[in-house]
Amino acid sequence: MQVEKLKPVRPRVIVRAWGDEPVALFLHRIDSTACYVGQECSATTIGLPHEQVFVFDKMTFSRLRRAYARRQRAKLSSMYSDLYVEKSACNRYQNMLESGHDKENITDSQRLARGSERRKVRRGVS
Repeated sequence: MQVEKLKPVRPRVIVRAWGDEPVALFLHRIDSTACYVGQECSATTIGLPHEQVFVFDKMTFSRLRRAYARRQRAKLSSMYSDLYVEKSACNRYQNMLESGHDKENITDSQRLARGSERRKVRRGVS
């Protein structure tokens, strides 16, 4: 019996590329400042601001491509603004991908207090 390597789940996303061109790529990772996108099995990714990466939807992608081909800049801008509110990739996929966020200790107030006290001691503050 042959065992296949499982590919990591990389959700397909819509990227607002140069000149507002909509491009379909795959989301590899998310951190507090960027979404890292690229080809599905690529080792190379680029980081883009969260507001330029959206959940993939075939119909939405078609509408964006059509508006881009027709050079409807105002319509594209409006569509992207609506997408950021409705279909942010960061909100949808942050728990299923590698993330730079410290999820385990995010509400650990004792840990935060200890860190604050250590900084005061290092600076010589009482």
